[in-house]
Amino acid sequence: MLFQFYSFRLLDGLTSRDLKVLGDPSSGILYEDNGSARSELQLADFFRILPKAYDLFNVLKTNSAHAKQFQHIFGGDQVSSTTQSPTAVVRKLLFDVTGTPDDPDTRRVNEAYDQRKFLVALQKADQLLTALQRNAKRLGTFNRLFLTNLPKDGSASDSLTAKDDIKFLFDTVGSPRYNLSGYLRILDLNYRRGDENFRR
Repeated sequence: MLFQFYSFRLLDGLTSRDLKVLGDPSSGILYEDNGSARSELQLADFFRILPKAYDLFNVLKTNSAHAKQFQHIFGGDQVSSTTQSPTAVVRKLLFDVTGTPDDPDTRRVNEAYDQRKFLVALQKADQLLTALQRNAKRLGTFNRLFLTNLPKDGSASDSLTAKDDIKFLFDTVGSPRYNLSGYLRILDLNYRRGDENFRR
């Protein structure tokens, strides 16, 4: 799993490239993103998250719809059935997503990563972003009301406040009351009224 995720080719033995991946501060295996060596606790977290990231990568490889949705929301390179190993950018995205912890301040909701729930929410977030990008008025109203910066095309990750905006998309579609068609109707009404009384 680790070897495939980082493109190790053990049939030829450990090459200088493989050793560099293990020892290079930019590789992400033994080091954090800032170049500092990972502590024992951080390494434990890394190996705890690795199987989840690997599983999600394989889902994206085998399901083109989910792969397109993932790229539309999070950006990065396109993953397809021919992708042998994720690029460094995609690998970081996979770890960031699958390493999402539960928020202790929201006792009634468990935000910890769950693949089944994530894929359902991913599809809904992609559908909402697509609907907004197809209608400039809706997108403008959405950004104005919720102080987001979602772009008129491309990925949500292109936003100046991408992390917060992506979280807001997932929070919106994760509401038990959320329904895309109803949500868009209310958003359209709010645009015509020109007020800011819209609530999810």
